[in-house]
Amino acid sequence: MKKLIFSIFLVFATSQIISAQDLSNWVSGLALNENAQYQQVDRTMIEASLAAARIADSSAVPQTPPFMEKLESIDVINLTECSAEIKKLFLADLEGIKDENGYETLINVVDGSDKVRIVARKEGTLIPQIFVFAIDGEDQEIVIVRMTGKMDETDIADIIKQQQQ
Repeated sequence: MKKLIFSIFLVFATSQIISAQDLSNWVSGLALNENAQYQQVDRTMIEASLAAARIADSSAVPQTPPFMEKLESIDVINLTECSAEIKKLFLADLEGIKDENGYETLINVVDGSDKVRIVARKEGTLIPQIFVFAIDGEDQEIVIVRMTGKMDETDIADIIKQQQQ
């Protein structure tokens, strides 16, 4: 019971961050919830994966999207095993995210109970963070991906293209 109350408090506290429109801190807070699964892929791991992909790919055309070269880290948070209350609060917070303070929704797709929303944080022409929120409403699966790096508008098109495959 203590864990449930703590988790609900944690989501409530991270909800307050949303009102200040700081998605990065909100996403970090979500990773702390009970039963949330968190994985970080740092630059070293990204470089190793890219090198392995190049070795495995014998064609002249690279198979990895160009934006991968610009990433510093990728954080993946899976809320699928979290309680129904946590998921409900997350979905309410996600609906409250506005396109302001440097954040812009790039794509928002709803297909039945499935949803994908991609939000970018922009600083002039530089895009230091991209957030992908994927929700399978039928199975109550929720996955959040935060990509951090030095991306630009052309990289956005690559990311959206990758999500549509």
